[in-house]
Amino acid sequence: MIFPREVSVGDLEIVCPTVVLAEGKDDAELVQYLLKKHSTDLPDLDGKVQVINCDGVDNIHKLVITVATSDLFQSRPGTLGIVTDEDTLERALAQIAPVLDTHAGTRLPHPGEVHTVAGKRTGLFASPGRGQRGAVEGLYLAVASPERRRLASTYIDDVEQALEPVKHRQKAELQAVLAGLPLSPRSPGDALQTNKRLIHDAAGFSPLIEWLRLLAAS
Repeated sequence: MIFPREVSVGDLEIVCPTVVLAEGKDDAELVQYLLKKHSTDLPDLDGKVQVINCDGVDNIHKLVITVATSDLFQSRPGTLGIVTDEDTLERALAQIAPVLDTHAGTRLPHPGEVHTVAGKRTGLFASPGRGQRGAVEGLYLAVASPERRRLASTYIDDVEQALEPVKHRQKAELQAVLAGLPLSPRSPGDALQTNKRLIHDAAGFSPLIEWLRLLAAS
């Protein structure tokens, strides 16, 4: 499940033993899609994961506290996975590490790893940052149909201007692709689900899938 951005931290209820905190909406929807797509490969996570869109790197540590202090997480062995961007990783770690130690008695592993401390499993995944090879935007574009990309190219400049101050052409192209057809999906997750090509066509997803497998391992 993906909680919308308007849900406040105080109102958020932790309802699953495994929680994945994703830095942004694109990351959250990608994780949710991969969990659904690979449910047969990840039976320990099927229907047992709460995916939360943190709506920005500066909110992750607040949600770490919410998860770590929840009745569900404190009363039984729990798993907390954190997905952030490589270009904001240092900032995220500076905020997350102290609260994770204080409220959960554990620490973060290296990116791409999952470990167990004091009975609690914790995992960290760093997605390539914007413009880098393997960035979420680029992976979505890799599975977009040629026709959708062709239509997007006709007005990408307008989209890019509308996204200022983002000033990131790949992000603009992604938005243009998603808006390129009359019945276009309204989110990257929907775009992937309606695409005919298999998710494996985007090889860059493989590290995240492997990390989710680690998260699911007992």
